[in-house]
Amino acid sequence: MGRADTVAAFAPGSVVLHVGLPKTATSTLQRSVEASREALAADGAVPLWSDGRNNHLAFQLAAEGSRTSSELLAPMSDALGTPGARRFLLSAEVISRFQRAQIRRVLDRLPGEQVQVVVTLRSIAGLIGSNWQERVKAGREESFEDFVPRVLEDPSLLDTDRATRPDADGSLTFERWAELVGPENVTVVVLPPSDRGYVLRTFEALLGAQAGVMTGEDVNASLSWDQIEFVRALNGRLTHLGNRVERSNLVREGVCLALMQQPEGREAAGPSITLPGSAAAEVQRAACAYADRIRATGVNVIGDLDVLASASACVSDGPLPSPAVVSVETAAHALAGLVRRAERRLSPAEDAPIYTALPPAHIEGTLSSASPRWVSRHLRRRAAPRALVHVALPETIGGLVTSAVLRLPWDGRGSLHVGNAAAPVGSQPHLTRGSQSYFGGEDAWRLRSHEIRELIDSLPRERTALVSVPHPQVALTRMWWKSILAGSSVDWADFVSMHLDPSNASRLPEGLGAAPRVLADWAEAVGAERVVVQVEQVATPRDVTAQLSSLLGLMDEAPVVFSVPARDLRLPTSAQLELLHRAQRLLKGSISDAHREQVLIAGAAEAVLRNESGQAMPCALLSDACASRLRELDAELERTLRELEANGATVVTAGKADAASCDQWSEDIPVKEAIDALAGAAHVVTGHIAVATG
Repeated sequence: MGRADTVAAFAPGSVVLHVGLPKTATSTLQRSVEASREALAADGAVPLWSDGRNNHLAFQLAAEGSRTSSELLAPMSDALGTPGARRFLLSAEVISRFQRAQIRRVLDRLPGEQVQVVVTLRSIAGLIGSNWQERVKAGREESFEDFVPRVLEDPSLLDTDRATRPDADGSLTFERWAELVGPENVTVVVLPPSDRGYVLRTFEALLGAQAGVMTGEDVNASLSWDQIEFVRALNGRLTHLGNRVERSNLVREGVCLALMQQPEGREAAGPSITLPGSAAAEVQRAACAYADRIRATGVNVIGDLDVLASASACVSDGPLPSPAVVSVETAAHALAGLVRRAERRLSPAEDAPIYTALPPAHIEGTLSSASPRWVSRHLRRRAAPRALVHVALPETIGGLVTSAVLRLPWDGRGSLHVGNAAAPVGSQPHLTRGSQSYFGGEDAWRLRSHEIRELIDSLPRERTALVSVPHPQVALTRMWWKSILAGSSVDWADFVSMHLDPSNASRLPEGLGAAPRVLADWAEAVGAERVVVQVEQVATPRDVTAQLSSLLGLMDEAPVVFSVPARDLRLPTSAQLELLHRAQRLLKGSISDAHREQVLIAGAAEAVLRNESGQAMPCALLSDACASRLRELDAELERTLRELEANGATVVTAGKADAASCDQWSEDIPVKEAIDALAGAAHVVTGHIAVATG
């Protein structure tokens, strides 16, 4: 058994075929060969592939005659004619899966009589974890706990894909090649676990190149246990989306590649994949049997076969649990990788990409027969015509309800008619003396005292103003969320400082501090006793619409249902906000605005907000100065509300009353919520990919 520094070069004219196995430093070798192409050629060693198309070339060599491409084989022919070339190399781990018929076709297409096959191996315990990881990357859902006993029973699973190759006979890669080229032309290289450069030095020697010609780092880093379990959970959610090949491409080349390229590195992402200690004895038995099969074939061996049975670094005391949470940073990189890969995979011939919208499952706000006592007591007077003016300040669910109600075909209902409170009084198309008239509008809160008086003078004498007011901190959180939806990459701390920090010259955002003025103007115009204030704390659509039902005069009517997208109605948790914000920051400048809107917003954001597993709270402030300014706004609103109540106004709260219980920042997000986001994005794009490539 030779060492890397004592290995003899193959004979001149040899074609060296490196066939893997996968996860045995193959990517490190291939990247280094391409980076050192000129230096290797100067030593007479010439790669047969270019531009990273080594696996493409291998598939072409193994393809049946009608499937070959002269375009892909041409670079190999050019390389074989390189002046001064003495040895040639093709490194492609996909060859480890080839069966005998494919191997024969490869040999028929390779020139010359001297083909030298090199198989790289490492510890069987490490290979088991790596092999399972590669299967998960390719879209499989099988758990590690189920895979381990299968591979221990049948070691050929380490280098062949038995699930898709039913003709596999249980033979190992080196056995098939030894049978067809002779054991003297097959070399097994066993890589020591602690020497990352061993594979490069060994191939320098085999190719007759100078020592140190090839340099490189471990470019195909493994995912951590938490990361790969996250990917496996994603696979389970994507089984029904798109075709299998494109779905696998999104996961492997989008999600997994992004996770491996995280700046924090694998060490920061959690523990490595390890075998349970109960399997250690079985692993050693399987490794010894594997080594015996190598010896039995009579192939050449470089390295120590005992390394195959080493397992100390790959075994833990017990099985690792599937994580319930994943770091926000990991989830954001995964989401950004999927979105970025999806845009790359769109057909270039497609002038106007067609995205597949999520199934229509918008949050439904139902204006039903709920009739709280306070509404009946103040407003249910059937004897006289009534007018209700709904004044919704920005960042309220009530404002969205107003917009939705104004779009409904109320004319046919007979008892409730709609007008726009912000339009000129003389232009109202639905002013009526029916049982009730409803006036609303997104800009009604902007009306000043004289405009309000001009409006109410034209309404029935019994008129009521409903004012929807957001809690200041809830409003600020909603504003940041809207900025994310609009494409901003400003983080929460900077956003708050921009609007609240006294040292900044910018004034308060429009509407944030307007509640006291709006309430005072409407109370003066209609009388405080005819004002109902709905203060939205952390409210759900159900909280708000249950209160609005009675105000709209629908107690004796059939329910009216309207739909608004979840991303407009629901307030995300701080972890959900950070996930989408960080993903957007990672994608900034690398995708089109249209793709961002369709995939990240209409896909990921919409999907994650359909998950009602947790109640969102306003985000905690990170600056004492900003917190102090917000407390001032809160106190001013509270004083105004108490004064109105003292003069006969009704003040009610929608949602949780304690908005001061803020959502503290967490670096983790539940796996289910992160998967919801990725599955939503994948749904939008897999339908398009199926159309574009089909």
